Amino acid sequence: MSQQETPTSSEGSPLGGNSQSVPAIIFLVLCILGGGGFLWYQFGNLEEPATSEGAGPGMGMTGPTPGEGGLLGSFGDGEAVLVYGAYPGGTACHEAVKDMLEAIAEEHPDVIHVEVYPMGTPAVVEKTGSSCAGWAIYTNDGEIETKIAYFDKSPDMGGWTELELKEAVEAAIAESLADGGGDGEEASGEGEPSDEESADDEPTAGEQSGDTPAEDAPSDDAHIDT
Repeated sequence: MSQQETPTSSEGSPLGGNSQSVPAIIFLVLCILGGGGFLWYQFGNLEEPATSEGAGPGMGMTGPTPGEGGLLGSFGDGEAVLVYGAYPGGTACHEAVKDMLEAIAEEHPDVIHVEVYPMGTPAVVEKTGSSCAGWAIYTNDGEIETKIAYFDKSPDMGGWTELELKEAVEAAIAESLADGGGDGEEASGEGEPSDEESADDEPTAGEQSGDTPAEDAPSDDAHIDT
């Protein structure tokens, strides 16, 4: 009978059970919050990838490292004909155009100047008027640069050929040379008298000294009879 009056139980108190589960719940909540924050940080960086200043859509492609102002390279020291290229990099057709312009600049270094920039660089967008790849040709009269042709995108997408661009550049160079542009030997020698003309214009020895012909001069032996 005494055993029934004092029953025993192996179950813990409700308070003790809850106190043991609280740390586990807190740890689980912290894990969830930490994982969510990590995912948010990763997706946030994917939406806004880090790029260098002035980089355009083509900067992700392989190619030369841009210099000051984003300039990839320049050819020729002339000022009469100017070519500005928006270069996407790693594209065979644009690489061929760049090599062709470099060869023309070597042939006419005092007439043409070529500048190549990464596609989308602000400096070349200002010249071409487009953020896409392309090549703009300008003439310069010493005060004003005038755009005379623009070959946009690639030959396939823009509907032009490398030969057409080359002919446009060479035509601009020929016109500049005809107008006396450039500082090379091609524009020199005009207006200079020939050796024969110089010889015909030279005065004789008598003309240089100012002497009169001998028959017109009075004789030293002449006298007057009185």
